[in-house]
Amino acid sequence: MFQRIKSWRKSKTPEKLEKSGSAISLNESISSSESDCIPIKLSGYNSTTNHQLLQEDMVPELRTLMPERIKLHTNWTLLYSLEQNGASLNTLYRCCKEEYDNFRLRSNTFSRKGYLLMIQDMENTIFGLFTNEPFHPLSNNKFYGNGESFLWRIEKSKNNNDFYTFEGFPFQNENFYVVYSTNKMMQIGAGGTSNGGAGIWLDDMLFNGGTNNCKTFNNPILSKQGTLFKIKALEVWKIG
Repeated sequence: MFQRIKSWRKSKTPEKLEKSGSAISLNESISSSESDCIPIKLSGYNSTTNHQLLQEDMVPELRTLMPERIKLHTNWTLLYSLEQNGASLNTLYRCCKEEYDNFRLRSNTFSRKGYLLMIQDMENTIFGLFTNEPFHPLSNNKFYGNGESFLWRIEKSKNNNDFYTFEGFPFQNENFYVVYSTNKMMQIGAGGTSNGGAGIWLDDMLFNGGTNNCKTFNNPILSKQGTLFKIKALEVWKIG
């Protein structure tokens, strides 16, 4: 079973990494490379957008568990924003459709891009999923996404706003239930004991969500609101 990652890093500057419970130092688990700190360009926000979840100084943390080829990308593009595009899972799929069409065309080659789902609850906790495949409604009962996927949570330190606390929950190879999405709901992870056993689930209006421990990622409850939460903001980013 892969261990969880927990790190503390000062905004824009690599700082210190520590052990905490089942979490481990990045220096002992995977080497933190210079590619974690390659500058990026964020594009897609409107000047009037109030809830801009992704900040540049979060990126070194979010890159922690990403494949090296994804870390090298400098362009991060906003595909969907709940505030800019409207609160609907089907709208999210429409915003990702061009990416998914291109993904299917290159289905026989290794994916060179990554996709980041970011969710903010009413307690301002930010968490989500990194995966290799654009989000789309399923025409069958199969899950999608590969073993590079991981759940994560990031927040400002309670005692020092110059620091972020990042927690990453890698794919555990217990099952292959990464993403299951239909026009009615999206489920991420499975194998838990309640609410379908999903690490994260979202309703069709992107108003309500849920989070539980799941075997796919061995994650805790990700929202400070508990197993059920209200969605304050939600974004999907293309990396590459």
